[in-house]
Formats: sequence, C-alpha cells, structure tokens
Amino acid sequence: MEYKPDFASGALHNWVEKLDLPCEKSSKIGLLGSAYFIGWVCTLLVLPRLADTYGRKWIYRLGMILTGACLSCVYVSSSINSMIAIIFCIGALTSVRITISYVYLNEFILSKYQAYVGTIWGIFDSMVFLMTTIYFDHISKFWIPITTIGLF
Repeated sequence: MEYKPDFASGALHNWVEKLDLPCEKSSKIGLLGSAYFIGWVCTLLVLPRLADTYGRKWIYRLGMILTGACLSCVYVSSSINSMIAIIFCIGALTSVRITISYVYLNEFILSKYQAYVGTIWGIFDSMVFLMTTIYFDHISKFWIPITTIGLF
C-alpha cells in the first residue's frame, strides 16, 4: 500500500516523508525519538566534569561547533539509521549546550544578577518551542526554513 500525506489538509512537510517513516518498524521510529535523551544521559556526568577540569571555554566552543555540524547533517541525511546516530550525537552534545553553557555564562555575570540572567536565559530557551509552534500553525508547514534560522 502506497502512503502519501494529504498536504492540502495541512499536513507538515517533515521527516515522515523525508525518512519514509510509514514503511519503517515502529521500534526504529521510537528509537529516533529516544536517541536524543539516550545521548544526553550518556554524557551528562562526563562532559561537565571535563569542562570543570580542562576549562569550559574550549569544551563549549568544540561542543557548539560539533552541534552545528550535527544539525547540518540533519539536512542531508535521508536514512533513518544515520538520523538516529545524528540525533544521538545532538543529544550527547546537549550537555554542552545546556549545562556547561549555563555555568559558563554565569562566570561572566555578577553574582547579584545571576538569578535574573538565568531566568532570562531560560525564557529565551523555552521561547524556541513556542515560536516553532506558532510558525507551524500560522506561517508555514515546511520544517527547513525554521530550522535554518535556529541553526544560525
């Protein structure tokens, strides 16, 4: 049976068509969603400790460069197996993007302003999800333009 999304009804142009997910096993589709969190858990105790030992500046820079490279690979990958590996790597680097970057940011802020800056940082980080939802609901059903903005 051939499955085609009905884009006239408002379906998103997303990974379902790119990775041909209707033809994949449900376990692989589940792993696609879990790979991010598995990667994050695998590095949550290791990378922050390395940053404490060797310095946050270099770990942060390397982690952000690798995150950008992994996010760029999402655009060219059309295999579910490679996408699982890429998502795992992005999850592994989330320890740098979230944990280490927050501590590194606080090194530059006076202690009396750290709570305010941390709150603002959290608001901006969570606004990404809200803006993405608004984008898909009111602006476009294509995922590439909004993720390109996020990549840069």
